[in-house]
Amino acid sequence: MKQNRQRSRQRRRQPLHYVIDPGSQTYYQWLFIMCISVIYNVITIIGRSVFWQMQNNFLTIWIIIDYLIDLVYLIDMFLSSRTGYLEQGLLVRDLNKLFVNYIKSFRFKLDIISLLPTDLIFIMTGTYCEPERFYPCAVIVRINRLFRFYRLTECFERTETRTNFPHAFRIGKLIFYILILIHWNACIYFAISYVIGFDTDRWVYNRRLIAADGTNETDTLRHQYIYCFYWSTLTLTTIGEVPIPETDFEYTFVVINFLIGVLIFATIVGNVGSMITNMNAARAEFQSQMDSVKQYMKFRHVSKDLENRVIKWFDYLWTNKQSLDEDSVTAILPDKLKAEIAINVHLQTLRRVQLFQDCEPGLLVELILKLRLQVFSPGDYICRKGDVGKEMYIVKKGKLSVVGDDGRTIFATLTDGSVFGELSILNIKGNKTGNRRTANVRSVGDLATKKIYPTLWALYRDDLIPLKTAIVGYARSSMTVQKLYEHIGRHIKLRDEEERELFQQFLLHNFYVQGKYDDDNGFLKLMKRVCELEDNDNGLHANRLFYLALPPNIFQSTTKLIKQHCWNTKGWKRIIIEKPFGYDYDSSQQLSRHLQSLYDEDEIYRIDHYLGKEMVQNLMVLRFGNRIFSPIWNHEHISSIQITFKEPFGTMGRGGYFDRFGIIRDVMQNHLLQILCLVAMEKPVSTNPEDIRDEKVKVLRAMRTLTVDDIVLGQYIGNPKLDGEGRLSYRDDPTVPNDSLTATFALAKCQINNERWDGVPFFLRCGKALNERKAEIRIQFRDVPGNIFHGECTRNELVIRIQPNEAVYIKFMTKEPGMTFRLSETELDLTYQNRYKDSRLPDAYERLLMDVFAGSQMHFVRSDELSEAWRIFTPLLHEIDEKKIVPAPYYYGSRGCKQADDFCVANGYRFYGTYIWPQASKTVKNQSDDIDSNPKY
Repeated sequence: MKQNRQRSRQRRRQPLHYVIDPGSQTYYQWLFIMCISVIYNVITIIGRSVFWQMQNNFLTIWIIIDYLIDLVYLIDMFLSSRTGYLEQGLLVRDLNKLFVNYIKSFRFKLDIISLLPTDLIFIMTGTYCEPERFYPCAVIVRINRLFRFYRLTECFERTETRTNFPHAFRIGKLIFYILILIHWNACIYFAISYVIGFDTDRWVYNRRLIAADGTNETDTLRHQYIYCFYWSTLTLTTIGEVPIPETDFEYTFVVINFLIGVLIFATIVGNVGSMITNMNAARAEFQSQMDSVKQYMKFRHVSKDLENRVIKWFDYLWTNKQSLDEDSVTAILPDKLKAEIAINVHLQTLRRVQLFQDCEPGLLVELILKLRLQVFSPGDYICRKGDVGKEMYIVKKGKLSVVGDDGRTIFATLTDGSVFGELSILNIKGNKTGNRRTANVRSVGDLATKKIYPTLWALYRDDLIPLKTAIVGYARSSMTVQKLYEHIGRHIKLRDEEERELFQQFLLHNFYVQGKYDDDNGFLKLMKRVCELEDNDNGLHANRLFYLALPPNIFQSTTKLIKQHCWNTKGWKRIIIEKPFGYDYDSSQQLSRHLQSLYDEDEIYRIDHYLGKEMVQNLMVLRFGNRIFSPIWNHEHISSIQITFKEPFGTMGRGGYFDRFGIIRDVMQNHLLQILCLVAMEKPVSTNPEDIRDEKVKVLRAMRTLTVDDIVLGQYIGNPKLDGEGRLSYRDDPTVPNDSLTATFALAKCQINNERWDGVPFFLRCGKALNERKAEIRIQFRDVPGNIFHGECTRNELVIRIQPNEAVYIKFMTKEPGMTFRLSETELDLTYQNRYKDSRLPDAYERLLMDVFAGSQMHFVRSDELSEAWRIFTPLLHEIDEKKIVPAPYYYGSRGCKQADDFCVANGYRFYGTYIWPQASKTVKNQSDDIDSNPKY
């Protein structure tokens, strides 16, 4: 490992290292050269083979260009052996490994075939074309050069992801392919006419006027080609009359041309129609928004202020694994051990508090045992001015802002070790406010320090971002560069001295600019700093990536000012948008229209970290890379599909935020629906991001909107069998209203109305305060037809575990060992931590950030995906609010509502009791399943 890092550092000092990043501009420029080379061969080889005047008139030029192109092909093979590739999300740079990978690849075989010295035949038969021979020109032997055609398609795919006009480029690409087809067809027509004999009938090529001496001055190369191209165009497009064939062979050739022409016409209509439809869709969405505000107010019955209220990032706690119930985790330990753990965890926090620095150790220990961890997501109010104070708070990690009543004015910033709330609980006599809070304290989002900066550090450490990258932070808080360095380092663990040295180099790439989110001067200052950094790099045409993790109330002003002041035109520019992507269909459309008025769709990266997880990215390979699944992945063999997301903890102090959204908006409408699309979509024509996202949209469009008949809702209550938070219900959270009807558990049945999935229910199941932390896809197959084993067969299941402990396993039937003939359910198990022990699985943010650098939008949400997702769920959400549907109670730590299991069974799902799965030669039974999930009052 140490040697690898030393080599990595040596490579950093060698700018001419012969490893090409496939996502770099240099690689793309070389692809363009290869594209020109392949196009040259595609056009000229068959043309020169048929039109001998073309070959003879420019013989020397053709020979020079041919061998120059062959040299380019040879250089391409060398560069291909030096081109890096991603392995487990990391760019491989080892030259030996790159060479072996290239030699073993299918591309290498194509490259070798394309450079076979077939020119020897050409040289032996003569480079000059003689019309008297049956085959005038032997140039056709160079046809093997077309085996490099895959480089042309790769160049087109890269260009399609980079261009600002993808629809126009696709139309241009289609026209190019059609012209090539017409060109080849024209050459074949001329060749057939030559074989049959010019002027033998009215269908073949007519050499026009022939002089008395047998020469034909009007039958020039230009006329030959133009006439044949004209004939080929008329035939393939069927838009004009052509000479009627006279022989059977001529009739056959014309029929084939007509069939190809029909396919060309259908392709043109389909592609152009799709582009026009997309253009009109945006217009239609804009028109429909005219009545959105009235509809929203009618359904939601809320004021304008509440409508514009901050909708925060609701995935914060779970992503950062902060919301563990300390009481339940340590419940099994003796009191002494629990006290020691509490001292070890919290003592340093108390020692940083100035109020307790002179206290005796015994008092600190007593205080430590009274501490309770509370986690707040970005933008949550810890307390509001005028509230009755019952707690004193110590900031263990993160930042809080003391804000004015307007929510914008920041009076102070509280960091690690800060204390507030002590005046309220002391209730000092003479204090005019009594025990009421005197200020508003709000959590500040620190996604940057907990996820973005650690992700950038990991990419820098692994040589995955350019050395000249500059990282500029922008926020309202006043912060020195040294304070920024401390802030970044707080959430990064360094393994050894060498990494610490490298981390110091990484810090030098980080800068900070203070400014407001709605102030032109702040963004002008940011632009000035960015330009200074670019000028220090000798005027490099820099690329710019903006990462936004903002509350909605400042989102529009920030995106507008970035576009106005910071959007360069030299290199590529991209913007990453964090959730939420709206509150319902109307708010989502409003957000999308705002972004589309400023940026092109291929510049917008709506990030859903779930799409970066290992097993979610593995879904396409499992589905389309394994032949065994192809014939059974349909309604004839699959009974149901259940996608599950379970958390073992409750809201834990963030109920005030969660109560405004509920579990459907928090998890189901985004994470689970995205996974459903990947499971159910048809095979895309390629791995091009647009092809994949097109297929996902087709799935969403085939789904009808949900109603209350398709869903089961639940809300957790305290479990008397548990301790600590497990005894508390959702409504016991002090930030949650006592009469809250917000669901903390939901199960929805979705239907996809297409031929593949007709009648197959897709169950989306998610909830909080359940019996385990788990996210999985469970595909249950139909019963065995003609069961001869007296009903002993359970249904086969394919289970894809997304987290924790990534795995794929299949449950199937075998005979029990021994003399009996009894059946037993067995698992074929691929657990990643057992199979790939030495492999490091990159964090989801690392994968997704690398995709943004590479310009790939495969794992990001497109605007029409977002629109369709909200179309499916918005009527249901409005119906739940209007009818004030009461969620069913379920115990904390259970599987959820029993009504949900009954609902699944009623719709064809079969539950076989305890969850048994062998892991490392041990059978693990989930004891939490024994807890009754249907409480009675």
